[in-house]
Amino acid sequence: MLGTTGLDVETPWRAATGYVLRRDVWGRGLASEVAAAMVRLADELGLIRLHALCHPDNTASARVLAKAGFLREGVLRRHSCFPNIGREEPQDVEVWARVTR
Repeated sequence: MLGTTGLDVETPWRAATGYVLRRDVWGRGLASEVAAAMVRLADELGLIRLHALCHPDNTASARVLAKAGFLREGVLRRHSCFPNIGREEPQDVEVWARVTR
């Protein structure tokens, strides 16, 4: 197993996506493939808005989201915990979204 991804359909027109990959497979283009696949799936389902969260220090994931057509919308303060990077306290996250219409 290399990681995980998914599409959480929240309403008939909006979904959230994201991915977590094993550290030893970073830098191989897998995140870009996953993001593109989730965008295609959202388009096939006729969703208008697809959004994702990204830790502000994770510039590589921000580049992946931008490359997949997402735009940075803002910051949610003290929103999520990231135990995988040693951060047990809630951290700020960036909100990125792709809107089709």
